[in-house]
Amino acid sequence: MTKLSAENFYGRKFGGAVFSVVMFLYIFINFACGFLIAFTIGLGRFYVAASALFSVTAILAVLLYVSSRRRESFPSVVNAKKFPPVFIVFSVLLSVGMFAGFGFINVAISDYIFSIGGNVVNSGIVIDSPFSLVMFLILYGLLPALFEEFMFRGLILSALGKNIVAAVISGLIFALYHCNIAQFVYQFLYGFSLALLALKSGSVLPSVISHFINNAAVLSFMYFKFDVPLFDPILIICGVAVFSLFLLFVFLAREKGKDATDCVGTEEKKEDSLKKFFLFSAPGIAACALITISNVITF
Repeated sequence: MTKLSAENFYGRKFGGAVFSVVMFLYIFINFACGFLIAFTIGLGRFYVAASALFSVTAILAVLLYVSSRRRESFPSVVNAKKFPPVFIVFSVLLSVGMFAGFGFINVAISDYIFSIGGNVVNSGIVIDSPFSLVMFLILYGLLPALFEEFMFRGLILSALGKNIVAAVISGLIFALYHCNIAQFVYQFLYGFSLALLALKSGSVLPSVISHFINNAAVLSFMYFKFDVPLFDPILIICGVAVFSLFLLFVFLAREKGKDATDCVGTEEKKEDSLKKFFLFSAPGIAACALITISNVITF
């Protein structure tokens, strides 16, 4: 067996390596393409639009490579399978519950960081026409929903296993990946919930739907200049109630699908502990932490 045989592309060690590789590839593309665009065109709207593709490109490249090494179809690798239609309802409940019940957390943390002299990353998105709305719905709404879910709730979650611990870790690295301390708590909770949705449905597609609804709502509110009263107690209570309903339905739902780690041999699974996941994901986690800290510090 060679070091890079098909069997090496399963399991927790593999999942950790995927996270680190994607993170460093993303950093490379961000610096290389960002420098080229800034040098030739400048840091304007084109850069804001193009930068949305940096992460997508990194994730897509890794997923295609894994697909070729496993000799599996792309949908199989990312767990994009058919699922019971009721999970579409669960996806909507999750999106509404998260945004209404916990959206205030992002603003509260941002305000606190500003109050102590820190900095919060701003996307720089300006949506002032129907064309720009459609463009950003694709670049910042649909594509991230697809490829981030393919990686975190598809490939990596399958590598971690089929349990609550795997869902927690999926949420953690999902939040770290965005390198935005103001959104960390929200993204951790959302990533964990998306993992539960993927595990129970047996497919990554319900998570994609929920992720897109969340992204599309934020972008649409920006375009229509609708200021959501995120600190309204009634909105928060209703949101938490909807989120609780989502959790209840998901935990009661009949679990579908099969743990992808079943593809690994019995002896290899015994040795494939979570420690190996964190060992191989450590470089990516460290890079995320450094970028997050540098984004907060103002000079």
